[in-house]
Amino acid sequence: MADDLSLLYDRYWNVTLDAVDTNEVLAVAAVMLSQALTLYRTALSEHDYDRIIDSISELKDRVKILGNEAAGHTMQ
Repeated sequence: MADDLSLLYDRYWNVTLDAVDTNEVLAVAAVMLSQALTLYRTALSEHDYDRIIDSISELKDRVKILGNEAAGHTMQ
């Protein structure tokens, strides 16, 4: 499962970087967030959805800022 998740993450990251090359970075982020929230809202109970949204908010300061891994991509 961990290997599958890692492969999915890497595949999705490459799609994200490709999208950033041809779109505004904030537009890409908005689409990604909207899709993620839709998936959470669809798959979780209301209680679990609220818990994950609270967790996301509580962990906001742990989100990394992109550096060298975004080199070569037009993140403006």
